[in-house]
Amino acid sequence: MESPNGSQGGGGDTGNEVFDPILETSRAPVLHVARPGAQEVRTKTLQLARATEECQIIEKELHRLQNHVAHIQRLFDAKKREIFELSSCIAPIRRIPLEILSMIVCLHVHANRQSVWVLMQTSRAWRAASLLAGDAWNSIVICPPHFTWDDTRPDGGEEPGIICSSKERLLYTLNRIGSKALDIEISFQSKGKSPKCGYVYGLTGNEQHVLNLVRLVPSSVRIRRLRLKDRLRKWFSDSNIPESFSQSFQSWDLSNLERLDTWNHTLIERAIREKARIHDLGIPYQMLTKVDAPRLVRHLNLWDHSGSQELSRLDKFTNLVSLRLNSSFPYNDPPSPTISVPHLQDLTLEGTRRLLWPIMCFNLRRLDLKQRVIGYSHTGDIIHLPQLKEFFYRRDAFSEAPFLQYFKAPALEVLDTTDEGRSPQTTMRAMELIWPPSLQPATYLDPTILKLRHVSINFKLLHYVLHSFTRCIELHLLRMRVPVEFFEVLCPSRPNAKKRDVYIPSLKVLVIDLYQKKQRKSTGGEVGRIDETYLDAARRFLQRRKDMSLPLHILSISHCDVKKQLVGS
Repeated sequence: MESPNGSQGGGGDTGNEVFDPILETSRAPVLHVARPGAQEVRTKTLQLARATEECQIIEKELHRLQNHVAHIQRLFDAKKREIFELSSCIAPIRRIPLEILSMIVCLHVHANRQSVWVLMQTSRAWRAASLLAGDAWNSIVICPPHFTWDDTRPDGGEEPGIICSSKERLLYTLNRIGSKALDIEISFQSKGKSPKCGYVYGLTGNEQHVLNLVRLVPSSVRIRRLRLKDRLRKWFSDSNIPESFSQSFQSWDLSNLERLDTWNHTLIERAIREKARIHDLGIPYQMLTKVDAPRLVRHLNLWDHSGSQELSRLDKFTNLVSLRLNSSFPYNDPPSPTISVPHLQDLTLEGTRRLLWPIMCFNLRRLDLKQRVIGYSHTGDIIHLPQLKEFFYRRDAFSEAPFLQYFKAPALEVLDTTDEGRSPQTTMRAMELIWPPSLQPATYLDPTILKLRHVSINFKLLHYVLHSFTRCIELHLLRMRVPVEFFEVLCPSRPNAKKRDVYIPSLKVLVIDLYQKKQRKSTGGEVGRIDETYLDAARRFLQRRKDMSLPLHILSISHCDVKKQLVGS
């Protein structure tokens, strides 16, 4: 007899079943903790075997497809190489005559200051053209082994030429040149840096090695450019050059010499005696009187200690285009004479003593001052340079009596200034002298590109100067401590700010290179670090300029090896 609740009688095996009305109602997943029955074990075992077999089949198919894809990729790469090779056979360069291609090689070598050996490793066609291009081989450097380029040359770098530090390389190069005129540089040093870097120079061994190489140059060679200017000249005089070395180039043909750069008085006198048509000359001051055809010289580089009165000879060089003076005149030297060079376009003044000025050069386009202005008393007259485009002031630009205040250059495009170690108060007073608020924009320096390097300044007071820049498109603050408040100075964030409150409204590019002498733990907006607070202030500055319809194109912020470039519009 069955009980109503099923507790008695044969109602089947229900010992493993658990009935829960709550779970039955919600139909939620149930964790089976009871021991599975025999039927369930058999069923799951069969399912597991089938799934394992299917997985193995799929894995085999995957490997097969991967191998097939790899095979297809190899076929694809091979076909691409075939297409490239077929295309190269009908490329336009294959239809260019080898003679024209050799001209291209010459233009590339001289325009990019690159060695012809690089082009020879490009392709067979370029190698053949390079071997045919004699003018690409005629610039050589005879030097000791382990020669490296001297990147401290005053002209900022020269055509590198072919490095000939061995007999085999020199003979091979001379064979390629043939009978063409030769551009030759002779250097005694094995390392291109200066002695202050701690290098050890074996001058005797280097001189002997270079002398042996120079003797291999044919005696009848025609020289077009000659540079014999050892960087150790401050410690070793012209007499250190061996006599046998001087005799080795006595037979060289200097009648077609166009450029001469040397301390060797004998070589200078011989070139002048042979009536060489030199247009690029680098000599000591005292050799100026030896030049008998000054009107032919267009580029002149003078150095060595001398008296300023000897510079009156420069008036004879009426066709000078570029002039570099390394003056070391004593402080008690008489005042420099007024030098008139009407065609001069590039002027560089460097040295350690008194400044050489005035120079009458109304057509000057580039001025580079690399010396400190010490003991110089200016008459107060404005130096008017109507054609000046680039002005580089390398040292002490913002001193107590800034020399910049006497210049007027209405066409100025680039003003690059450097001043290190000056106090912010001195810098601010100097800037107010250079850009006084009472003058009109046409009477002071108003460049389109302004670069300030290593300048220490109070940025909260900078607005007294910024109003003077009406043409500035690019502002570069390099190696400076630029606080986050600078963005507020350039473009105020107050609600009622107008366009007239924005300084340098023409600004399109702002470059900030942060400098911090000592590393400290950063807090929000700390000077000299690129943290998120600094970058957020820069982004808000960009947005404010954009809202006022004065957007910036580029805002670049860098510190050490970290660089962030924000595009403004």
